[in-house]
Amino acid sequence: MKRMKQGARDMHHGDGHDDNGRPVPAHAMDLPDAAGKATVGKRSYRGPAIIVFALIAIVALALVAILLPRLSNPHAPDLTSAKASASTQPRQSATTDDQDRSDSVATLYLHGYNGGKVSTDSMIEYAEKHEDATKVLTVTISSQGDVKLTGTWPKHTKRPLIQVLFEDNTNVDYGVTSEWVHSLIVTLQQRYHIRRYNTVAHSMGNLVMMYYEMQYGQDTSLPKLEKQVNIAGNFDGIVGVDDSPNMNTIQADGSPTYRNQHFNYLLAHKNNYPDGVEVLNIFGNLDDGTNSDNNISTASARSLNYILKGKAASYREIEVHGKMGQHSKLHENPKVSDEIDAFLWGRG
Repeated sequence: MKRMKQGARDMHHGDGHDDNGRPVPAHAMDLPDAAGKATVGKRSYRGPAIIVFALIAIVALALVAILLPRLSNPHAPDLTSAKASASTQPRQSATTDDQDRSDSVATLYLHGYNGGKVSTDSMIEYAEKHEDATKVLTVTISSQGDVKLTGTWPKHTKRPLIQVLFEDNTNVDYGVTSEWVHSLIVTLQQRYHIRRYNTVAHSMGNLVMMYYEMQYGQDTSLPKLEKQVNIAGNFDGIVGVDDSPNMNTIQADGSPTYRNQHFNYLLAHKNNYPDGVEVLNIFGNLDDGTNSDNNISTASARSLNYILKGKAASYREIEVHGKMGQHSKLHENPKVSDEIDAFLWGRG
């Protein structure tokens, strides 16, 4: 009798058969009762419910373990967000409060066509020697536009200088090079929180910066240009390429008699140039009858005035005469360096 009762209790297995292998009618299998619990006879399946609750508890504990350090230290880095954005941002090290240079106005030095470090070394060294300035960084921009910073930028540097070098130093696709400059400016903004900057550019470097400013100059989310120094700028032609000695002249209204594609582009986009910029335009004249520095005519360099007419806060020209006004000697001329520094930082 005891054995039969035990068999009766064990009859309802989940496989739909009794102990003797006979099928169990559907109405005798596990069905939900009125309370929504699965029952076997008069018994509830509490085992699965306990397992579910245990799993929920484990998940909850895991979340607490992850979130508790974050809640206790709100300044801890969000590694998930950092990983997600790493592929869309310029490669750089993490920004800290010690790297905040938002009160500084850095001066960027850019070389010209086929130029490099030596193209701006003399001007940088002159500023370091005479103006209490310090070269803090060297920026190398690859042919793919990757930005690499080397050097250190001490927090209380009075006049920080940044030397910019292009690995592809013969690229005259200014739509491309302007994006390289954009990557540079964004990198400096993200790493050092810069808000303002100056530029000193020679030859092709002038068009690189001008194309950038004509595209991003009115973008208030980016650092703002304060002072712009142009040296031997080819704003409207290059002698031996699309210009020749005395072919181009400046008319009474300041406009050139000849206009090349770059001049026309800059003029058409002048409203994008940033407001309030002070401009110094330096160019050479060999005084040999060509009215040029051997590469850039004075008319090509001076055409900048017409482009920025009504946009620049101030505009001044300096014409360097004689052999030291030759194209490449301009950036080696100590008088040119002295004029640049006086313009950037004043005297006294």
